[in-house]
Amino acid sequence: MPTLGTRPLTESPPCPACGREDIPLPLFFEASTHSVGQVVGLSRCPSCSLHFTRPRLVDHNVSTRHAFFEEIVDKYGKDASSGRFHKNPNYRYYLEQAERLLERNGRSRPFRVLDIGSHCGFFLRFAAERGLRVQGIEPAPALVRFAREVNGVERIERGFFGPASYPGEKFDLITMFDVLEHIPDPVGLLTTVREKLAEGGLFLAKVPHIQFYLKWQAPVAWLGKVGALPRYGTFATEPPTSQRMSTVPGFFDLFEHVLHYDAAGVAAVFGRAGFDRWELLPAPPTNPEGHSFNPYRSGVFKLSHLLHRLGLPPGGLTHGLVILAWNER
Repeated sequence: MPTLGTRPLTESPPCPACGREDIPLPLFFEASTHSVGQVVGLSRCPSCSLHFTRPRLVDHNVSTRHAFFEEIVDKYGKDASSGRFHKNPNYRYYLEQAERLLERNGRSRPFRVLDIGSHCGFFLRFAAERGLRVQGIEPAPALVRFAREVNGVERIERGFFGPASYPGEKFDLITMFDVLEHIPDPVGLLTTVREKLAEGGLFLAKVPHIQFYLKWQAPVAWLGKVGALPRYGTFATEPPTSQRMSTVPGFFDLFEHVLHYDAAGVAAVFGRAGFDRWELLPAPPTNPEGHSFNPYRSGVFKLSHLLHRLGLPPGGLTHGLVILAWNER
Protein backbone atom coordinates (compact mmCIF):
# COMPACT_ATOMS: atom_id res chain seq x y z
CA MET A 1 0.00 0.00 0.00
CA PRO A 2 1.44 3.43 -0.93
CA THR A 3 2.37 5.53 2.09
CA LEU A 4 3.40 9.06 2.97
CA GLY A 5 6.00 8.49 5.67
CA THR A 6 4.23 5.96 7.89
CA ARG A 7 0.72 7.04 6.85
CA PRO A 8 -1.03 5.15 4.02
CA LEU A 9 -2.35 7.24 1.14
CA THR A 10 -5.14 4.86 0.12
CA GLU A 11 -7.49 2.32 1.68
CA SER A 12 -9.80 -0.41 0.34
CA PRO A 13 -13.06 -0.29 2.31
CA PRO A 14 -15.88 -2.85 2.21
CA CYS A 15 -19.09 -2.00 0.40
CA PRO A 16 -20.59 1.05 2.16
CA ALA A 17 -24.13 -0.34 1.78
CA CYS A 18 -24.08 -4.09 2.44
CA GLY A 19 -20.62 -4.47 4.00
CA ARG A 20 -19.30 -7.05 1.55
CA GLU A 21 -15.50 -7.21 1.74
CA ASP A 22 -14.50 -9.45 -1.20
CA ILE A 23 -14.98 -6.83 -3.89
CA PRO A 24 -13.70 -7.63 -7.42
CA LEU A 25 -11.02 -5.54 -9.06
CA PRO A 26 -12.15 -2.02 -10.06
CA LEU A 27 -13.77 -1.38 -13.40
CA PHE A 28 -10.91 1.06 -14.02
CA PHE A 29 -8.27 3.06 -12.16
CA GLU A 30 -7.29 6.72 -12.16
CA ALA A 31 -3.84 7.88 -11.06
CA SER A 32 -2.92 11.29 -9.71
CA THR A 33 -0.48 13.35 -11.74
CA HIS A 34 0.46 15.21 -8.55
CA SER A 35 1.82 12.54 -6.24
CA VAL A 36 3.16 9.03 -6.73
CA GLY A 37 0.99 6.38 -5.10
CA GLN A 38 -2.35 8.15 -5.37
CA VAL A 39 -4.25 5.59 -7.42
CA VAL A 40 -8.00 5.18 -6.97
CA GLY A 41 -10.52 2.95 -8.70
CA LEU A 42 -14.22 2.66 -9.47
CA SER A 43 -15.58 -0.57 -8.00
CA ARG A 44 -18.99 -2.21 -8.06
CA CYS A 45 -20.37 -4.44 -5.29
CA PRO A 46 -21.55 -7.75 -6.79
CA SER A 47 -24.10 -8.18 -3.98
CA CYS A 48 -26.00 -4.86 -3.96
CA SER A 49 -24.70 -3.25 -7.22
CA LEU A 50 -23.51 -0.05 -5.50
CA HIS A 51 -20.65 1.74 -7.26
CA PHE A 52 -18.02 3.21 -4.94
CA THR A 53 -14.40 4.32 -4.92
CA ARG A 54 -12.05 1.48 -3.97
CA PRO A 55 -9.21 1.97 -3.44
CA ARG A 56 -9.87 5.50 -2.26
CA LEU A 57 -7.80 8.24 -0.67
CA VAL A 58 -7.56 8.11 3.10
CA ASP A 59 -7.88 11.90 3.07
CA HIS A 60 -10.89 12.37 0.78
CA ASN A 61 -12.68 14.96 2.91
CA VAL A 62 -12.89 18.35 1.17
CA SER A 63 -14.59 20.24 4.02
CA THR A 64 -11.40 21.99 5.21
CA ARG A 65 -10.17 23.08 1.78
CA HIS A 66 -12.21 26.27 1.47
CA ALA A 67 -9.69 28.02 3.64
CA PHE A 68 -9.80 31.73 2.80
CA PHE A 69 -12.84 33.97 3.11
CA GLU A 70 -11.41 36.50 0.66
CA GLU A 71 -11.12 33.84 -2.06
CA ILE A 72 -14.77 32.89 -1.57
CA VAL A 73 -15.79 36.56 -1.84
CA ASP A 74 -13.78 36.95 -5.05
CA LYS A 75 -15.47 33.90 -6.57
CA TYR A 76 -19.07 34.33 -5.41
CA GLY A 77 -19.39 37.95 -4.27
CA LYS A 78 -20.86 39.24 -7.53
CA ASP A 79 -23.47 36.46 -7.52
CA ALA A 80 -24.48 37.37 -3.98
CA SER A 81 -24.71 41.10 -4.65
CA SER A 82 -26.71 40.64 -7.87
CA GLY A 83 -29.03 37.98 -6.44
CA ARG A 84 -28.70 36.04 -9.72
CA PHE A 85 -26.70 32.96 -8.69
CA HIS A 86 -26.26 30.62 -11.66
CA LYS A 87 -27.81 27.67 -9.76
CA ASN A 88 -31.04 29.49 -8.84
CA PRO A 89 -32.99 27.88 -11.74
CA ASN A 90 -31.91 24.50 -10.41
CA TYR A 91 -33.02 25.38 -6.88
CA ARG A 92 -36.41 26.44 -8.23
CA TYR A 93 -36.82 23.09 -9.98
CA TYR A 94 -35.82 21.14 -6.87
CA LEU A 95 -38.21 23.03 -4.62
CA GLU A 96 -41.10 22.70 -7.07
CA GLN A 97 -40.68 18.91 -6.96
CA ALA A 98 -40.35 18.88 -3.17
CA GLU A 99 -43.33 21.15 -2.54
CA ARG A 100 -45.49 18.98 -4.79
CA LEU A 101 -44.79 15.91 -2.65
CA LEU A 102 -44.98 17.74 0.68
CA GLU A 103 -48.44 19.07 -0.12
CA ARG A 104 -49.53 15.62 -1.26
CA ASN A 105 -48.22 14.23 2.05
CA GLY A 106 -50.30 16.73 4.01
CA ARG A 107 -47.55 19.06 5.22
CA SER A 108 -48.51 22.70 5.78
CA ARG A 109 -46.68 25.85 4.67
CA PRO A 110 -44.39 27.47 5.51
CA PHE A 111 -42.27 24.35 5.23
CA ARG A 112 -39.35 23.98 7.62
CA VAL A 113 -36.13 23.20 5.73
CA LEU A 114 -32.71 21.95 6.84
CA ASP A 115 -29.89 22.06 4.29
CA ILE A 116 -26.89 19.82 5.04
CA GLY A 117 -23.62 20.97 3.51
CA SER A 118 -24.88 24.47 2.79
CA HIS A 119 -21.69 25.78 1.15
CA CYS A 120 -22.10 29.56 0.70
CA GLY A 121 -25.78 29.57 1.61
CA PHE A 122 -27.17 30.36 -1.84
CA PHE A 123 -29.85 27.69 -1.58
CA LEU A 124 -30.83 28.84 1.92
CA ARG A 125 -31.13 32.41 0.65
CA PHE A 126 -33.21 31.33 -2.35
CA ALA A 127 -35.51 29.13 -0.24
CA ALA A 128 -35.98 31.88 2.37
CA GLU A 129 -36.94 34.36 -0.35
CA ARG A 130 -39.49 31.76 -1.48
CA GLY A 131 -41.08 31.91 1.98
CA LEU A 132 -39.63 28.77 3.56
CA ARG A 133 -38.27 28.58 7.12
CA VAL A 134 -34.64 27.64 6.58
CA GLN A 135 -31.56 26.68 8.51
CA GLY A 136 -28.33 24.99 7.49
CA ILE A 137 -25.15 23.29 8.63
CA GLU A 138 -21.75 23.53 6.93
CA PRO A 139 -18.31 22.38 8.18
CA ALA A 140 -16.09 24.95 6.39
CA PRO A 141 -15.76 28.15 8.46
CA ALA A 142 -15.10 30.44 5.48
CA LEU A 143 -18.28 29.27 3.77
CA VAL A 144 -20.35 29.73 6.94
CA ARG A 145 -18.99 33.26 7.26
CA PHE A 146 -19.88 34.03 3.63
CA ALA A 147 -23.40 32.67 4.11
CA ARG A 148 -23.92 34.90 7.14
CA GLU A 149 -22.14 38.09 6.16
CA VAL A 150 -22.67 38.19 2.40
CA ASN A 151 -25.79 36.13 1.71
CA GLY A 152 -27.55 37.26 4.86
CA VAL A 153 -28.37 33.76 6.13
CA GLU A 154 -29.00 33.96 9.86
CA ARG A 155 -29.64 30.35 10.81
CA ILE A 156 -26.54 28.47 9.68
CA GLU A 157 -24.09 26.75 11.98
CA ARG A 158 -20.63 25.33 11.52
CA GLY A 159 -20.27 21.58 11.97
CA PHE A 160 -21.05 18.12 10.68
CA PHE A 161 -24.59 16.75 10.73
CA GLY A 162 -25.06 13.69 12.94
CA PRO A 163 -27.29 12.01 15.55
CA ALA A 164 -26.63 14.76 18.10
CA SER A 165 -27.65 17.55 15.73
CA TYR A 166 -30.91 19.44 16.37
CA PRO A 167 -32.15 17.42 19.36
CA GLY A 168 -35.94 17.21 19.51
CA GLU A 169 -36.41 19.07 16.21
CA LYS A 170 -38.22 17.81 13.10
CA PHE A 171 -38.13 19.14 9.55
CA ASP A 172 -40.53 19.04 6.61
CA LEU A 173 -37.68 18.97 4.11
CA ILE A 174 -34.01 18.02 4.47
CA THR A 175 -31.75 18.71 1.49
CA MET A 176 -28.24 17.80 0.34
CA PHE A 177 -26.90 19.20 -2.94
CA ASP A 178 -23.73 17.59 -4.32
CA VAL A 179 -22.89 16.28 -0.85
CA LEU A 180 -24.08 12.68 -0.59
CA GLU A 181 -21.39 11.41 -2.97
CA HIS A 182 -18.77 12.59 -0.42
CA ILE A 183 -20.25 10.59 2.50
CA PRO A 184 -18.43 7.29 3.27
CA ASP A 185 -21.24 5.99 5.54
CA PRO A 186 -24.42 6.95 3.69
CA VAL A 187 -26.63 4.41 5.48
CA GLY A 188 -25.76 5.84 8.89
CA LEU A 189 -26.21 9.44 7.76
CA LEU A 190 -29.51 8.79 5.97
CA THR A 191 -30.86 6.86 8.95
CA THR A 192 -30.32 10.00 11.03
CA VAL A 193 -31.85 12.15 8.28
CA ARG A 194 -34.96 9.95 8.25
CA GLU A 195 -35.29 10.23 12.02
CA LYS A 196 -35.17 14.05 11.77
CA LEU A 197 -38.03 14.22 9.27
CA ALA A 198 -41.50 15.15 10.44
CA GLU A 199 -44.38 12.81 9.60
CA GLY A 200 -44.93 13.18 5.89
CA GLY A 201 -41.55 14.92 5.53
CA LEU A 202 -39.20 14.55 2.58
CA PHE A 203 -35.50 14.17 1.89
CA LEU A 204 -34.12 15.66 -1.35
CA ALA A 205 -30.62 15.14 -2.71
CA LYS A 206 -28.89 15.91 -5.98
CA VAL A 207 -25.99 13.62 -6.95
CA PRO A 208 -23.98 12.82 -10.09
CA HIS A 209 -25.32 9.86 -12.09
CA ILE A 210 -22.70 7.14 -12.50
CA GLN A 211 -24.40 5.62 -15.56
CA PHE A 212 -23.83 8.86 -17.45
CA TYR A 213 -20.16 8.69 -16.54
CA LEU A 214 -19.84 5.02 -17.54
CA LYS A 215 -21.56 5.74 -20.83
CA TRP A 216 -19.19 8.54 -21.78
CA GLN A 217 -15.99 7.66 -19.89
CA ALA A 218 -14.22 5.97 -22.80
CA PRO A 219 -14.76 8.69 -25.43
CA VAL A 220 -13.99 11.41 -22.87
CA ALA A 221 -10.74 9.67 -21.92
CA TRP A 222 -9.73 9.37 -25.59
CA LEU A 223 -10.55 13.01 -26.33
CA GLY A 224 -8.52 14.00 -23.31
CA LYS A 225 -5.51 12.02 -24.48
CA VAL A 226 -5.50 13.72 -27.89
CA GLY A 227 -5.84 17.14 -26.28
CA ALA A 228 -9.38 17.84 -27.46
CA LEU A 229 -10.76 18.44 -23.95
CA PRO A 230 -9.68 20.76 -21.16
CA ARG A 231 -8.11 19.36 -18.03
CA TYR A 232 -9.96 19.97 -14.79
CA GLY A 233 -8.31 21.13 -11.59
CA THR A 234 -9.11 19.27 -8.40
CA PHE A 235 -7.44 18.59 -5.07
CA ALA A 236 -4.80 16.03 -4.13
CA THR A 237 -3.91 14.73 -0.69
CA GLU A 238 -0.58 16.39 -0.03
CA PRO A 239 -0.68 19.31 0.43
CA PRO A 240 -4.45 19.84 0.69
CA THR A 241 -4.39 23.11 -1.28
CA SER A 242 -2.41 21.85 -4.29
CA GLN A 243 -4.12 20.90 -7.52
CA ARG A 244 -4.24 17.75 -9.60
CA MET A 245 -5.21 17.97 -13.25
CA SER A 246 -7.56 15.42 -14.79
CA THR A 247 -9.57 14.95 -17.97
CA VAL A 248 -12.38 13.68 -15.75
CA PRO A 249 -14.83 16.51 -14.94
CA GLY A 250 -14.92 17.44 -11.28
CA PHE A 251 -18.48 16.22 -10.73
CA PHE A 252 -17.21 12.65 -11.35
CA ASP A 253 -13.99 12.98 -9.40
CA LEU A 254 -12.94 9.60 -8.04
CA PHE A 255 -10.48 11.32 -5.72
CA GLU A 256 -13.08 13.26 -3.74
CA HIS A 257 -16.30 11.35 -4.43
CA VAL A 258 -16.45 8.06 -2.54
CA LEU A 259 -19.91 6.86 -3.70
CA HIS A 260 -21.45 6.92 -7.17
CA TYR A 261 -25.21 6.59 -7.51
CA ASP A 262 -27.63 5.10 -10.01
CA ALA A 263 -31.03 3.48 -9.49
CA ALA A 264 -29.51 0.28 -8.05
CA GLY A 265 -27.20 2.21 -5.75
CA VAL A 266 -30.01 4.39 -4.45
CA ALA A 267 -32.06 1.28 -3.67
CA ALA A 268 -29.10 -0.36 -1.89
CA VAL A 269 -28.45 2.66 0.34
CA PHE A 270 -31.89 4.16 0.94
CA GLY A 271 -33.58 0.82 1.59
CA ARG A 272 -31.02 0.00 4.27
CA ALA A 273 -31.50 3.45 5.79
CA GLY A 274 -35.19 2.65 6.36
CA PHE A 275 -36.90 4.71 3.68
CA ASP A 276 -40.12 3.23 2.28
CA ARG A 277 -40.37 5.22 -0.94
CA TRP A 278 -38.12 7.15 -3.27
CA GLU A 279 -38.40 8.75 -6.66
CA LEU A 280 -35.60 9.53 -9.12
CA LEU A 281 -35.74 12.49 -11.49
CA PRO A 282 -33.21 13.75 -14.03
CA ALA A 283 -31.34 16.75 -12.65
CA PRO A 284 -31.42 19.96 -14.69
CA PRO A 285 -28.08 21.16 -16.06
CA THR A 286 -25.95 23.50 -14.02
CA ASN A 287 -25.03 26.23 -16.44
CA PRO A 288 -21.50 27.67 -16.19
CA GLU A 289 -20.99 30.65 -13.91
CA GLY A 290 -21.94 33.81 -15.74
CA HIS A 291 -24.15 32.01 -18.27
CA SER A 292 -27.91 31.79 -17.81
CA PHE A 293 -28.59 29.34 -20.64
CA ASN A 294 -26.77 26.57 -22.51
CA PRO A 295 -28.75 25.20 -25.50
CA TYR A 296 -26.96 21.84 -25.60
CA ARG A 297 -27.33 21.11 -21.89
CA SER A 298 -30.92 22.31 -21.91
CA GLY A 299 -31.78 20.09 -24.89
CA VAL A 300 -30.26 16.99 -23.31
CA PHE A 301 -32.15 17.64 -20.08
CA LYS A 302 -35.46 18.06 -21.90
CA LEU A 303 -34.89 14.78 -23.72
CA SER A 304 -33.98 12.91 -20.53
CA HIS A 305 -37.01 14.42 -18.78
CA LEU A 306 -39.25 13.27 -21.63
CA LEU A 307 -37.86 9.74 -21.36
CA HIS A 308 -38.52 9.85 -17.62
CA ARG A 309 -42.15 10.89 -18.20
CA LEU A 310 -42.48 7.91 -20.55
CA GLY A 311 -41.52 5.64 -17.64
CA LEU A 312 -37.93 4.87 -18.63
CA PRO A 313 -35.27 4.68 -15.89
CA PRO A 314 -32.45 7.26 -15.85
CA GLY A 315 -29.95 6.37 -18.55
CA GLY A 316 -26.86 7.64 -20.30
CA LEU A 317 -28.35 11.07 -21.05
CA THR A 318 -29.01 11.85 -17.38
CA HIS A 319 -25.88 13.47 -15.96
CA GLY A 320 -27.32 13.98 -12.47
CA LEU A 321 -30.06 12.49 -10.30
CA VAL A 322 -32.58 14.20 -8.05
CA ILE A 323 -33.46 11.78 -5.25
CA LEU A 324 -36.75 12.32 -3.40
CA ALA A 325 -37.22 9.94 -0.46
CA TRP A 326 -39.91 9.67 2.20
CA ASN A 327 -41.81 7.25 4.42
CA GLU A 328 -45.43 6.32 3.94
CA ARG A 329 -47.57 7.12 6.96
